[in-house]
Amino acid sequence: MRSKTELVVIAGVAALVFGPKKLPEVGKTIGKTVKSFQQVALQAWFPWNHY
Repeated sequence: MRSKTELVVIAGVAALVFGPKKLPEVGKTIGKTVKSFQQVALQAWFPWNHY
């Protein structure tokens, strides 16, 4: 697991790269992508269950 300092640095760099106006949109897109990967992983490991 990452330390709090690493997460703060990553968030700061992301704010500089994407800008404060685009950051919420980028976060939402990343969240949707992670959720999609989780669903695919569940289907791959447990194909008989329907999520």
